[in-house]
Amino acid sequence: MDINDLMVFWNHANCKVIDIRRTTIRAGESIRSYSLPSNLLLMSVRGKATANLGEQFHRLQRFTVLHAGKGDVLNIVVGSEGMDYYCQPMSPAPHSCSKH
Repeated sequence: MDINDLMVFWNHANCKVIDIRRTTIRAGESIRSYSLPSNLLLMSVRGKATANLGEQFHRLQRFTVLHAGKGDVLNIVVGSEGMDYYCQPMSPAPHSCSKH
């Protein structure tokens, strides 16, 4: 899919924000094998970490945004300073797949 097709898609996409939470993971702690109950956006705001979604690895640092889908398994291992992040679970809004 090329960028123009994606822009048309996102201009007509709707989603419902379920909740926004700020979470702190302390140095030495981690999130292991968390199966996501919904789609989510995760934005790191402090610290560094490595996130694993399935077979994809992502480096998280300040202001990194990560999208994950419902059912994905998330693992996060934080660096020596810990990490703060915002997590925004979301679901498709009703009729989000309808054409305009």
